[in-house]
Amino acid sequence: MIKAVCFPNPCMPDCLCALALNIYAMSGYVLMQPVDNILTQDAASKRIDGSLHWAGLSVLALMAIVQIFPPNYGSGPAILTGTFSIGVVGAAWLSLGRAKTSLCTGVLLAGLLLGFYIFAGSVYVWPLHLLLPLIATHLLVRKAAENKVPEYLSCGGYGWPGFALTFVSALAVAITLLAWLHFTQPDLSDARVMLPRSPSALIFSGIGFSIVNAILEEAVWRGVLLHWLKQRFTPILAVVLQAVSFGAAHWNGFPNGLAGSLLASIFGIGLGLAALRCRGLAAVTATHALVDAVIFTILASSTF
Repeated sequence: MIKAVCFPNPCMPDCLCALALNIYAMSGYVLMQPVDNILTQDAASKRIDGSLHWAGLSVLALMAIVQIFPPNYGSGPAILTGTFSIGVVGAAWLSLGRAKTSLCTGVLLAGLLLGFYIFAGSVYVWPLHLLLPLIATHLLVRKAAENKVPEYLSCGGYGWPGFALTFVSALAVAITLLAWLHFTQPDLSDARVMLPRSPSALIFSGIGFSIVNAILEEAVWRGVLLHWLKQRFTPILAVVLQAVSFGAAHWNGFPNGLAGSLLASIFGIGLGLAALRCRGLAAVTATHALVDAVIFTILASSTF
């Protein structure tokens, strides 16, 4: 899905500041619980796993909140949230070798994504907002992964199910967006600013954006995050959780707002189920790239 490189200015409401503070305090309490020496190694590992899962889910919740209600940079809520993200990243990194690698990787990436959003400021632009946290996560966990290709980045199969998914998804997105443009007549002035004026540059930027954006977003949501969540929850619940996070991340995309987030969440559920069915990212990445190309084409044709 298309994501804008800038975000709106409304402050995080006081009630959400309080929620962030409570999540921070409760997660910090859980993470700081000592592991009793009389516990067996298995019991200690389960306690560490549980603490990291709670912290990681808290980060996903905060990621959704700050995407919809961005805090003022340098404000108390922003500093509090950023500090929590750093603490979670540190806890996950220190737990490598004692907790499941997929769990540590998922929590690490979630913390880095949130921290980058809070602290990056003006450099929070596409594709750095996904690329840099992914690179940092890989560098931090590669020793634990013994330099092997991680399971969550496996290509999996494609075949006829993959082709069918790609075609149906692209067609459904095209019909949905055309209907949305026709009935809502949205203001596309912000979109016009982001698009190059030259036809050749428009074509190359559309192709490049579609491919790179699909690879990065699939690696994050259907790769690392889904692989982590399905270790803790049922496959369906894991798919829904990553899809909700995916939808919140597209609050300022195209389409934006609640409608855009709902569409992205539905798309994320379909991609999540397909990733589980195909046991990898090849089919969903190809589908995502084609869908992004369709969105880009519709957006470009609607603005010129």
